[in-house]
Amino acid sequence: MRNNRLLAFLLSVLFLAACLPAAAAKQAEEASFRICWQREQPLTDAVMLTESILDNGYRQAEHYITASPGSCARPCLIFGDSLCRRFGIGEAVSYTEERLLAAVNGDYFVLGTGMPIGLVVRDGELLSSCGGNYAFGFFEDGTGFLGRPALRLRFSSDGNSYPLLGINKAYSKGQFCLYTSAWGATAPTEGETIFAVLTPADGQPLRIGGENRMEVEALTRSEALHPLEEGKCVLCLSADSDPWRLAGMEALRPGTELRLEIEPGDERFEGCFTALGCLYPLVTDGRAAEGLDAADRGLAPRTAVGFKADGSLILYTVDGRQSDHSRGLTLAQTAERLLELGCVSAGTLDGGASTVLSAQVPGEDTCSIRSRPSLGEPRTCPQYLALTAPKEEAGQLRTIAVDCGERVLLCGSTAAFTCGGCDVNGAPVPVNKPTWQASTGTIDDGGLYTAPDKPCAAEILAKSGNVTGTLRIPVIDRPDSLRICLRENGTTPEVLRVQPGTVTALKAEAFRDSVPVSFDEAQCRWSLQGRIGTVSADGVFAAGTQPAAGRISVCVGGREQELVVMVSGAAICADDFEKAVSGSTEHLRWQQETLRDRVKYGMGSLRLDYDLEEGSAVFPMDGYDTELMDRTRFWLLSDGSGNSLTAVHEGARILLGRLDFRGWMQFTAETGRYGALKALEIRGSGKGTLWMDQLLLSGEEEEDLEAPVIRFSASEGAISADIWDRQEGLLAGSCLRLTVDGEECPFAYDPDAGVLMAALPEGGTRHVMLRACDNSGNYNSASMLIGGGGAASFPDVNGHWARTYVDYLCARGVLNGMKDSAGNPCFVPDRSITRAEFAVMLCRWMDLPPGSDGPTVFADEKDIPDWAADSVHAAAAAGLIRGSETANGLFFLPSEPLTRAQAAVILGRSMEGGRMSADLSFPDAAEIPAWAVSYISELCFMGVMRGDGTRLDPNGYLTRAQAAKLLTELT
Repeated sequence: MRNNRLLAFLLSVLFLAACLPAAAAKQAEEASFRICWQREQPLTDAVMLTESILDNGYRQAEHYITASPGSCARPCLIFGDSLCRRFGIGEAVSYTEERLLAAVNGDYFVLGTGMPIGLVVRDGELLSSCGGNYAFGFFEDGTGFLGRPALRLRFSSDGNSYPLLGINKAYSKGQFCLYTSAWGATAPTEGETIFAVLTPADGQPLRIGGENRMEVEALTRSEALHPLEEGKCVLCLSADSDPWRLAGMEALRPGTELRLEIEPGDERFEGCFTALGCLYPLVTDGRAAEGLDAADRGLAPRTAVGFKADGSLILYTVDGRQSDHSRGLTLAQTAERLLELGCVSAGTLDGGASTVLSAQVPGEDTCSIRSRPSLGEPRTCPQYLALTAPKEEAGQLRTIAVDCGERVLLCGSTAAFTCGGCDVNGAPVPVNKPTWQASTGTIDDGGLYTAPDKPCAAEILAKSGNVTGTLRIPVIDRPDSLRICLRENGTTPEVLRVQPGTVTALKAEAFRDSVPVSFDEAQCRWSLQGRIGTVSADGVFAAGTQPAAGRISVCVGGREQELVVMVSGAAICADDFEKAVSGSTEHLRWQQETLRDRVKYGMGSLRLDYDLEEGSAVFPMDGYDTELMDRTRFWLLSDGSGNSLTAVHEGARILLGRLDFRGWMQFTAETGRYGALKALEIRGSGKGTLWMDQLLLSGEEEEDLEAPVIRFSASEGAISADIWDRQEGLLAGSCLRLTVDGEECPFAYDPDAGVLMAALPEGGTRHVMLRACDNSGNYNSASMLIGGGGAASFPDVNGHWARTYVDYLCARGVLNGMKDSAGNPCFVPDRSITRAEFAVMLCRWMDLPPGSDGPTVFADEKDIPDWAADSVHAAAAAGLIRGSETANGLFFLPSEPLTRAQAAVILGRSMEGGRMSADLSFPDAAEIPAWAVSYISELCFMGVMRGDGTRLDPNGYLTRAQAAKLLTELT
């Protein structure tokens, strides 16, 4: 239940007497309104819709209806099947037989039940009592007033008189409560209750004033809910009430006459035809009510009803709780605004999310919502206060309303005007071939207006016969503000960040006093600064292909606005050091590094050899446009020296950290805060070596250490994949690589959906691999083996789990097998593979050139079989095989079986860096040699190494079958 509202209305009398002495001055100070824009449109010849943009320190949007006295429009209270049923304002037309001209939401109500808090009278019938608060009353001629009904409710029978708590109000045990079918299907009692069913003696509904005579039809006692029938009343009293009330209730025998007295404190309510509650009176006797600050000082949407001295009625709303549109008013500010509009008395209806105003403008068939509800859609309410007129066949044209979709025009711009007509009752009447005129500027026969070159308040006139309609519209020569928006969704970025090569449609919006200004597209002048791309005359920006920063400018009516542009992704790879150039400064030399153990991403890094004789060594960063982004990030492989690393910016030196660790670590220089990064300085003592990799320019606060996600599937000779990155979103096609059997495969890719499609070559077994890399260098891959069947490549793999892998590599020429003792071909899948055998398989798989002519590197060269020598030397030259260092030299040990950890390292060195690592949760993870941990975790993340389901067995020997599986899945 809306407890604060309920408490407020119970204390409404008290707060009126408890105002602060300075309250009136405070209200006047807060409510100084300046009209920034206003438009009036007639609904009939006596009803006007006014829409305004105000400034009282905040932007405010108001809508109000003014109905002149004596017009055809009559106030009407609309509710649904019962007093408490809530419905949308669009349904209001279905609950009246009259023509609906306009409507606003009604009185405050209890959210849980829908019960209106105040008085409800419709067509002269009292439907709900007042509860002690104020109310609006309307007579049958449409005139109205604000007063305090203060209804006195009593019933008497056989000379005894009893107070009645309420009519169609919340039920209260121990009190007499009266309900009619207007409440709903059943009376809202609880527990054992005595019910007296009453029938009006004269068949008339309940009315305020005098006696309402009734006859008792039945008296029952029950715990069940009692039905409420049309044309009857039910008097309720809980069975545990005090003896005095129980005696009075039980004396009501069938046939007994009962007199219900409904006496108003304000006699005007005795003759009112329509009435509804008012929780807060705002204006009384031409002055703002006292104590409004104490009641509600919050800025909120408001709905109010006001009466002017000439009898005119105002239905007022102001939007709120929307900072870019309208903030809303306090009660005191609402009172001051209604005083400005000429009201001598006024009060509130429900506000907040309930506030809504709907109106039918001439030419329209139905009402439409003109206000902007704070929740986007108006809250459903149990009642609406409407203006209605007789619903008759359309008569003669009486009113023309001129309309324009624009609010303010720029000098020289064009705008389309339309008009609609209605008769005296608001029924739509066509306006045939209107004659258009303009007080200044020009307008053609179709209503297309061209504004003059000088500012003015233009008056546009449409005439048909002797009926004329006008609309005033401001024409200005210079807006006071502009903004550049995305044409797609209207958002205004602080900085436009786009990917290289992308196209972004922009538009300019102009404002005067926060009111939109309309102009022609040809009146925009677009330009840009910096090598960021091109911008067309209609605001379409095509980004360049290289990272860059600059500005886009637009000029409208002499007013200019700029937008900062960054052509980049979530991160720009300024240097991946795949083709690093050697160089040097004093105490520092750098060169390309390709040894995989010294590479973080890809296949290359930058080796930095320093000698701190003078205490520092400087690596210049001038060649990188680090000012483009807020952060510059890079990875360093430290030597654990403990020396310090400092970022040298344009105007600052910032310590990034100490090199007291071993392994890779990412560092971040805050270029957005301290300016472009000019150099990296190593300070300390001694000699050492560092390796740098993946220099990134980034606008993100968080590091991007996650690889793209790939979902892969294949069916009927085609493959499809969904690819996305958790930080960057959808990737460009250039970030993807698809291979079939190790060869590049063309594909179709939709970058707006992140979906890849490709056709597969026919015939045989195919290994498909999709690789995705984000801008930070993180990459992932997914693969599958498709096809198969036919005769086994070797008899001893028939039925073996590794047959598909062996068959695939055999068909590719990677495996030749061997001969058994009988001279038959075989593969011996479960035998451990030797280091020499693996070197041969590896070189065939990678298609490495022979390395037999290279220098002898192993002390046991004589032990390497002739059939393996070229492959061993080729693998060693490529840095894939290092051998085992002993006191007697470097040994290859060709006949030794290869361990699973050794195989992971050799294969890991063959792959580019940047892969994600898996958490090694195997129970034997501690047995993994330190030199193999990173490579094994990468292969586990790829799903290539899985263990036996429980253990990884890193130091166990790799079988020939397992070797075939590893090579196949990495193809």
